[in-house]
Amino acid sequence: MTGVCDGKMTQCWYCKNMDNNNCNMCTPGCMNDYSNGTAPSCPLHKPKCNVDVHRCDAEPGHTLLTSIVVATRDCQNCEGGSAVFDVTGDTAASNSEKQCITGKDWRWTDWSAGLQASYSAGDRSAMNVSDPTCRQKESTVDLDNGWGTCACHPLDGLVTKLEARWKGPGTWTPDTVCFDWHKPSQFVTLCTYNDSTSSSSVHQFDCERRDTIVDCH
Repeated sequence: MTGVCDGKMTQCWYCKNMDNNNCNMCTPGCMNDYSNGTAPSCPLHKPKCNVDVHRCDAEPGHTLLTSIVVATRDCQNCEGGSAVFDVTGDTAASNSEKQCITGKDWRWTDWSAGLQASYSAGDRSAMNVSDPTCRQKESTVDLDNGWGTCACHPLDGLVTKLEARWKGPGTWTPDTVCFDWHKPSQFVTLCTYNDSTSSSSVHQFDCERRDTIVDCH
C-alpha cells in the first residue's frame, strides 16, 4: 500500500493492530529499511527504519554541506560583489549547531571574499569544498574561497531557511540556490528566491528537499 511518510509519497504504512489476520488500524510509518525493498519501507534520503517508533531516519552521522550552486536572475552594475548566505539546516535532527554563514566575517571589505555569484542573468556559479569527503574540515582554501563557517557544516541534509545579503556595488537579484551534501544518497535542497518576502537588503528564499534530484549540477 502506498502512503505518506515524512510528508513524501512512499511505501510507508504499517499495520498497528491485527485482528484475526486482518489489519484494523493502518498507520503511517515504516517497518523496513530502504535496502530491504519490502513495503512498508523507508525512502532513499532516510533509509533506516527505527522500528520502535516506525520512523525513517537518515544514515548514521551528520550530513555535511559540500556544494552551493547559485543561479542569478538579474545583475544591475553588481560586477565585483559577492553574496553572504545565512543558512539554517535541519533543526529537527539530532543536536548540533544548525546554522552557518558564508564569507569571512561581517566586517570584511574585500567584496570578492564572499560567495562569488554569476554576474549574468540566467547563469549559475558553483562553490565546492576542497575535500568532498569532508575529512579535512576548516580548510584554509575553503576559508579563502568564502565558505565562512559553512564548509562541511553539519546541516544534516536539509536547508530549512535561507537569507542572502549582497556585499558590493549595484543590485543583485538571485533566482535559486542549490545545496548538496557529502553523502551521495542525500537529495539536494533547492531554495527559490521569494519576491514577496524579500527586501532591498535581505533576500529571502523558500526551500525544499528535491526528492528526485541528487546533484545540483
